[in-house]
Amino acid sequence: MHRMLAAVLVLWVAAAAWGAPAGVAVRGDAQAWEEVGAAQARLEAVRSYRIRAAVAPEAPIRMTMLTEVVNPDRRRVVVELPEYTAEAIIVGRQMASRQVSRTGQPAFPQPSVGPGDLLGAFLDPIGFATGFLVQAAMNAMTQAVAQRLTGWRCETLEAGGGAQAPPELEVEVARLPQASLGGAPVRVYRMVWRMPGQPASEQRLSVGADGLPRRLEWLQDGKPMMTEDYGDFGAPIQIELPPPCRQ
Repeated sequence: MHRMLAAVLVLWVAAAAWGAPAGVAVRGDAQAWEEVGAAQARLEAVRSYRIRAAVAPEAPIRMTMLTEVVNPDRRRVVVELPEYTAEAIIVGRQMASRQVSRTGQPAFPQPSVGPGDLLGAFLDPIGFATGFLVQAAMNAMTQAVAQRLTGWRCETLEAGGGAQAPPELEVEVARLPQASLGGAPVRVYRMVWRMPGQPASEQRLSVGADGLPRRLEWLQDGKPMMTEDYGDFGAPIQIELPPPCRQ
């Protein structure tokens, strides 16, 4: 399960933009939601940045994740677990992904994920990962052959941008008291995502004085279970596909 969760997270973060699916119903503070959207737009306008993510000590897995982004269409994600490393690189619509075992055991074969499948991962990454176990088993033989030859799996992403939200998806937005992060003031927003048949997903976003996001926390029972820190804005990041996946 840990390996499958990491595979889904890698593909999800590599293929999806930060922010919400289009068409979501908004409840609560409409002005706060506009400010959240402005932070997303500001992030998409900077040349490059990094996101460093880690799970809380009480989380069921031990994991860190590094995401590097060069706008508009280059992204690299590396997930580190005790057993292995998962990596994905996306340039335009081309994506390369691999898993490298630390234990000598074969890495878990990873399933295909399209933009339309990412909503479930957004709401419930762990539960969403379980549904891909059957597909991964079906893909195991063909993936094993490709990864033995190159170490990388190469694929073309679906066209059409981010996922369109179903009409029943909604987000409740609230503005929290201003706080301090790294000695600098930040505006803080709380977002709770709801959809019938799915557990609610709660996030807390901190935005700096320059309008860029500084931290995104995924909460469970009010406590952060995963924290993503944004930084290195404008850094000289280079992202290229590995030779086996270049066209």
